[in-house]
Amino acid sequence: MNEIKIYYCMTEGITQSDLEKALTLIPDWRKDAVLKNKKTADRINGTYAYLLLQKLTETEFGFTDSFPFILGEKGKPYFSQIPLYFSISHSKCAVGAAVSELEIGFDITDGRSVRNELAARICSSDELEAFNRSKNKQRFIRQLWCKKESLVKRTGEGFSQGFIGIDTTKGLFSVYDTEKYCMAVNWEKGEGNIEIKEIDHSELL
Repeated sequence: MNEIKIYYCMTEGITQSDLEKALTLIPDWRKDAVLKNKKTADRINGTYAYLLLQKLTETEFGFTDSFPFILGEKGKPYFSQIPLYFSISHSKCAVGAAVSELEIGFDITDGRSVRNELAARICSSDELEAFNRSKNKQRFIRQLWCKKESLVKRTGEGFSQGFIGIDTTKGLFSVYDTEKYCMAVNWEKGEGNIEIKEIDHSELL
């Protein structure tokens, strides 16, 4: 069974002072990448996603890896020193990290409302049929968007095929949907045992 651990952290209460302290806790290579972002929100996301990832790997798997990520041939990041796969994501209100011994993709998005017309632009034919049958079309689209993002993060392919070309109907997914955010994790084969834990941002400092 594929053990998938997910940690997430709500970011709305993080202050500039919190960010400054958090920046002292990450390695220089990560700090340099974070500080290239001009917006404070982007700096918070980049910093806290990394701290969350490190806490998850150490707490749940007993590994630490502060070395720079290595990039696969499609630009997907990997740990350079430990035998685990990871995927990180952020939204307007939260950051999240997923770690497993097998290749995974993870996405978290905020609970924004979307126009039903978006379905025609992002749904495959099978997905569009499911959308039309759905009683809660807003929720369906939000979850579908999150699932597609997690799928392309696992494969590293991005949306080169367009949104319609990414068909989620035959994939393996777990979706956790709330009023504020939605998260999805995708893996390639076998049964997945998903564990999700919320971490207060103060626990990362």
